[in-house]
Amino acid sequence: MLGRRGYERVDGRRITVTVSTVLFSIQNGTLYVLLSDRISSPFRGAWVLPTCRLQRQEAIEAAALRTFEGVRPTTVFFEQLRAYGDIDRDPRGRNVTIAYWAACSGMDHKKGASNTPITERIPLTSVINGSHHIAFDHQRIVKDANERLKARLETTSIGSRFCGQQFTISDLRKVYDTVWNTRLDPGNFQRKVRINSVFREMGTMSFGVVEEQKESMGRMDDSALSETITAPSAPPRTDQTSPKPLEERRWGRPPSIWTASQTEFKLNQPIFRSGTLGRR
Repeated sequence: MLGRRGYERVDGRRITVTVSTVLFSIQNGTLYVLLSDRISSPFRGAWVLPTCRLQRQEAIEAAALRTFEGVRPTTVFFEQLRAYGDIDRDPRGRNVTIAYWAACSGMDHKKGASNTPITERIPLTSVINGSHHIAFDHQRIVKDANERLKARLETTSIGSRFCGQQFTISDLRKVYDTVWNTRLDPGNFQRKVRINSVFREMGTMSFGVVEEQKESMGRMDDSALSETITAPSAPPRTDQTSPKPLEERRWGRPPSIWTASQTEFKLNQPIFRSGTLGRR
């Protein structure tokens, strides 16, 4: 029977039941995963996934949500990954963890006090290539979650969860490029988005918003930004009317704003990784 502290005894041995979450986010074109440093043995000073013990009267999904405490993701999609229960995964005794993975558009978290774990966003590549010391089998869990994320992008709209409630098609394509480490054909990608009913066009971004976006995306060069917000050039003017305002002549037609269904996730037309322009 599951005890008050999240474990049960079988043949006199304690079995701990925990829930761990791989929380992905994207910033400046880099895919990050949320990790905490361990302040106690074993693996003191190493990094671990946000983890909590499953309580006796607690649903597993509720425990997964508890791992987000102190992070407050802006928008989030999460689902169960699988269970990990190798006999030797925890040197303290038998431990079975139920892993979830999640995609979010932003996180608001603060460093803890000196006697509490520090939560940080770590680049996924650093976790996978071993640049950071990851405790237990959490590196394996992160790798499995990353493969699940890559696969889900092909058949669901979860990529939009990295963008927030509203986004441009270019914003969404950059999510796919980042996760898959590739470069999708812009025209093919736009066509796929438009024929999928889970995505809905909301309207056109105003020029004022375009200027704000330009400032907030200062990390991008002019060519990348123009790809995001510039429409095909118009034919030469033949009339004698006044020229367009400077901002319109510079930026062209503002991009369309899109949103994704909060209840439907499955794409009616998959977006496959095969439609790329080549690896970066």
